[in-house]
Amino acid sequence: MKIRSLFQIGVVATLMLIGACAQVPPPVALPDITFAHLSPFQLAVGNVEIESRFSSPMTAPHAEHKIPQSPEQVMRRWAEDRLQVSTGQTFARFIILDATVTEHALEIDGTLEAVFTNEQEMRYQAVAEATIEIRGAAGNFLGNATARATRTITIPENATLNERDRALFDLVDQLMQNFNTEMDESIRKHLSQWVN
Repeated sequence: MKIRSLFQIGVVATLMLIGACAQVPPPVALPDITFAHLSPFQLAVGNVEIESRFSSPMTAPHAEHKIPQSPEQVMRRWAEDRLQVSTGQTFARFIILDATVTEHALEIDGTLEAVFTNEQEMRYQAVAEATIEIRGAAGNFLGNATARATRTITIPENATLNERDRALFDLVDQLMQNFNTEMDESIRKHLSQWVN
């Protein structure tokens, strides 16, 4: 009886020691997503305001709060980097309309064969939508340009926290590259008379 108890204590102690020695890798430092490397739009306005009409409920299926750099944060940075004032009585307003990221669990195959495969576990969908309004000194509407971009990724069930964070970073980075392309075209098409 005593030998069996000592053996069990030894097994538990060994498992605890192995668990204590396991190293969790430190979080990967990801760069800020910026647009400073792109030529800014010199707008013939006296001021640029940034406003967000998006509000995350921070409950499932929303996942904006789980992402290292949310679409809303990066859209604000886009406006700061790309929209510059030159002169004028008019003003511009960059309005964030949608900056949603949702996560959805995917069905995992529970069969024996599936144990030996690495299935996709989660699907993330991101949206970036904003409009730039040009308004006169009295607040009267003069013109606008709007852009919307969406991206979707899946993450495998065996992804580490660092791999998950990197995948979500890439999701937002690619989303905002698409947004930048769409907004660039929209500004040139609809707001050309206010671009110097």
